[in-house]
Parts: sequence; C-alpha cells; structure tokens
Amino acid sequence: MNWILVILLILQSILPVHAEGGSFSAVFSDYGKKKQASAEYAYQNLDHAVIDVWREDRSSAKIAVSADADMTISASASAFRRRNGEVLSEEAVSIGWLENTEASLGTSEGSPSITVADRITDETRKSFSPGETGYLWISIRTDSDTAAGTYDGTIVLSNGTSEKTCRLRIRVAALIPEENFSLDLWQYPYASMRYYDILNHEEAFSAAHQEVLRQTLKAYHDAGGRTITASILDEPWSHQTYDDYPGMVRWSRDAENRIVYDYSAFDAWVSLCMEEGIDGRIECFTILPWNHKITVHHEDGTAEGITAIPGTEEYTWIWSSFLKDFIAHLEARGWKDKTVIAMDERSPEMVQAAIQTIQSVTGSDGKPLGISAAVNSLIEEVSYYDDIDILSVSLGCFSDSSLIRELTSHRRSLGRETLLYNCSGNYPNAFAFSEPEESLWVMDYAAALGFDGYMRWALDAWNEDPRSSADYMPLESGDTFLLYPGEKDGDGMDLSESVRFQMIAQGICNARKALYLKEHLAEKELFEEGLESIRRGEGAYHAYGAMMAADGSAELIASEASRMQELIRLGTILMEREAAGSDPGLYVLRLRRTAEQ
Repeated sequence: MNWILVILLILQSILPVHAEGGSFSAVFSDYGKKKQASAEYAYQNLDHAVIDVWREDRSSAKIAVSADADMTISASASAFRRRNGEVLSEEAVSIGWLENTEASLGTSEGSPSITVADRITDETRKSFSPGETGYLWISIRTDSDTAAGTYDGTIVLSNGTSEKTCRLRIRVAALIPEENFSLDLWQYPYASMRYYDILNHEEAFSAAHQEVLRQTLKAYHDAGGRTITASILDEPWSHQTYDDYPGMVRWSRDAENRIVYDYSAFDAWVSLCMEEGIDGRIECFTILPWNHKITVHHEDGTAEGITAIPGTEEYTWIWSSFLKDFIAHLEARGWKDKTVIAMDERSPEMVQAAIQTIQSVTGSDGKPLGISAAVNSLIEEVSYYDDIDILSVSLGCFSDSSLIRELTSHRRSLGRETLLYNCSGNYPNAFAFSEPEESLWVMDYAAALGFDGYMRWALDAWNEDPRSSADYMPLESGDTFLLYPGEKDGDGMDLSESVRFQMIAQGICNARKALYLKEHLAEKELFEEGLESIRRGEGAYHAYGAMMAADGSAELIASEASRMQELIRLGTILMEREAAGSDPGLYVLRLRRTAEQ
C-alpha cells in the first residue's frame, strides 16, 4: 500500500473532518435579541410564517439559522405567487444576512458590551462556525400597484449538500393607509464628508457629496420621512456629535463690518432633499443655540463668537436682522410656507423670548415663519404651547396619558401638530441594545395618544467607526445613527439599514393603518377602545447609566406590540369583509377579545 495513503487514512481516523454538509437548522424567529422562545410570536421555531400587509406598506421577518459545524450557508428567495399565477414584484421581497455590531450597555467608558445583529446586508452567503447562530432578515415592501391577494413563496437555505426550506405566506390587503402619521429623523449630512475617503477633498454638497447623500435620503424618504433638518448657524447643539455641524447659512462680516448671510449651502441641501421627495417641512436649527453663541466669520479666515442671551436687546436685534433677510431669501425661493424655526429642549423662558422675536418679523404676506419646538419637560396647561406650530414631546417627560390626549386633541383643534419623540434616557427606545419590538410599541402608543407623528435624532450622525461599533459616549449605543455607511474607501452606494431603522419604518406603517381603521372601520369604537387600552412598560437606569426595561417591562412591551399587530390584522379583515358585503361573523368577537386583553 502506498505509504502516503496509509498516513492519510490514519490522519482521517484521528482528526475532525471539515464537513460542508454538516447539520444546520433554520426556523422563523421573533424580532428580538432574546435567546428563549417567545410565546408572543406565533411562528417561533417553525419553518413557516404568515405576514399581513396593506398596499404601500412595510413589514419584515427573521429566520434564525444555527450550524453544528464549519460551513457556508447560502439563502435564496423564490418568486411569491398567487394561485392565479400573479407574482409579487422582485423589489417586494428582499433578503440579507444580519451583520453584528458592538454595543455598550452603558453610557460611560468601561461599560460592558454585547454583540448585536443589527446591520442588514444584501449578502446571501454567510460563513458559520460550529455552534454559531446567524440571522437572515426578510424585508417586505409593497406599493400602490401591488395587487391584493395571498402570495406564497419559500426561502431556501443550503450548505451545498443539504437544504432547509422556510415557507412564507404574504397576505396583501386592498387597503392603502393615508399619510396621517409623520416621520422626522434628523439628518447630519456633514458626517459623510469626514467618513468617506472619496469626499476628503470635496466641498460640502458638491456633486460627489450629493450622490453619496442621495442614498441616505432615499432610505429616509422610503421610510416615510418628509422633514428636512437644516442648520442656520454653526453648531446649533454645541458640537454634541463626533463631526462638526457647520451652519448651512454662513454668517460673515463684509468690508463695512455688517453681518451678511451666504445661503448657498442651505439652498443646495434643501434642493437636494426636495429632489428626493423630502419636501414637507424645512426645520431650521436654531434661534436658541445651546451655548448662546453665534459664529461670525471674517475674510482673513478668523471668526468671532457673539453671545446673544434670549430676552436681551442684543438677542432681539441680531435675530430680527437675520430673520428679515432669511424670509426675503425664502420668499425668493418659494420656500417660506414650508420653513419653521426650530428649538430643541430649551427652557420655557427661552422659548417664549424666541417666539416673541420670531413673531415680530413678517414676510410680504404679513405672516412670520412657523415655529417648532421639542420639549423634555411638560407644562400641564395645554394652551401654553398654542404659539408653537409643531410641538415634539419627549416620551420620557410624561406618564399621564390623559394629559397627553387632552394636549393632542386641543392642538389638533387649532390646526397644530404634535409629535412624540425619543432620545437618550427614554424607554422604550431604538438603541442598539433595545429590543426591536420597542419601536413597534412606540408608534402604536403615539397613535393611541393622538400624536400626529414621530421624531427622533439621529439618522446618520456617525461615530468614528460606525461599522464596528454603535457607541458614542456618553449617549446610549446607537442613539446617534440608524443607518450604517458603506466601506470608508467605497463610493457611498453600499449604505445599509439597521434593524432599528426598519422597525421604526414598520411602526410608522402600523400607526398609519391603526389611525385609518380608527377612522373608517364600522366597528371603529371597538377598535379605538383596543388601541387606547395599550399598556406602557417602565424603564430604569441600571448600574452602567443606560435606560433599559424595568423588571417585567420587556415582556409587557413585546406582548402589547403583538396585541396591537393582531388588532390591526382583525380590523383589516373586517374592513375587507365590509367592502365585500360579507358577514363579519366571529371577527367582531375576536376584535372585542383582543381589545379587552
């Protein structure tokens, strides 16, 4: 016998063999990061699932894949067909493996970290180590042209020698939700200037920069975003982000020592956003900078800082001068009616001083600019905020839902908007370590309390290396961005969404559907009762300084998010049966039971 063959046979008997065809499992999972099975998710540990959507809707599913050996597993999605042969468009269902990121569990250096599967890739192949579990994310998006009906398809996973098939049914209702609930995610376009190597020698909003930004804006628009974030002076939030945030309006002194304003960056940014369909509102930050400083640039490259305290004559004079010039520019561009001056978490006294200044300067139509303000402490007299056109109320500053319902109802009667917003220190939330169901619950809660939309910072205020970690101290991990950039040496076209971003977008759709059903369903009082009975989980600061679920709250939030989903599903069935003239049958009873849980 050949001695080489003998040696090989001996080695084969004593060494582990790399088997590409090793065993693996593939089952539908809940959205969350919990290891145990969740009773609230009907398809946990099953190889089949059913997703209910409307037209112009978004939803998702997640498959957990576990391997017992080294292997590469590929995934593919079949066409999704109705019995009559009609097929969903290729864009309606997309799949991609989730990539991990590091997330600190605290808000200070030295806090422990966990690894979370948060970045949604378009990769269809993934390498596994023995005992590793990976996740395949399925994104479902319908449009107004999607035909109603039931579509069946499969997700096939293969390691080259064996396959697992997960069956997915997508039921599309004929209904289309109204844009009755808005999304406002603050944008940070300057972060990409630092991050991408190709932009290092470019000017802000150059052609190359705009091509990169279009990817972010498209994702934001597709999720429902219609509000533009613009800076009207340098560092409106006193540089709370990793990157600089220059003013899109540049304040300078001319040869005669007068302050003049350059709107070229502002115009470029707003025009770009509008080209991408983000044309609902231009929020301009801010007339109340956090450090009261206004930077004025000189021709020799130096700059001066002017301190303007709200309520002083100097404050009124300098801002009145700016507003007069700004309004004239906005009128020339046709943007005045879309523009609001925004204020973020300032004291009531400062806000009132700013309101007086804003209202003192009017345009050719005799009207001042609109006003928006975000507040993290709430005055109980609801009429106090009547002069604020768009009021954003922090989830963490109230516990009395009856007060909020009174506030939102009062403001709606005046034609004012009220948004719910989330930020550091709030629970539930959309941090990297948050359970994805939290975002679904937040939107359900906002709809139940009469809010007109949801606001959050930030869409893309990236840290130094966002692809490896979501941390930016002293804020909770993931607080500053919801989208992941591509590779630093890339062209910006491989931007990817986070699970958190998609769950916010899905929650926006849920809120719109809930509000539509609350208005149009024959059993709308019953539906409204179910929506308004939503229970709220409580948060608590833990040893490392981050706000997380208090005992029992994580289970409560997951359960309530699931109940609201079932409420919408039953309401959808009833709407369709009403339209068809069918007997509602037992569905009304089931709706009542779900509403009363």
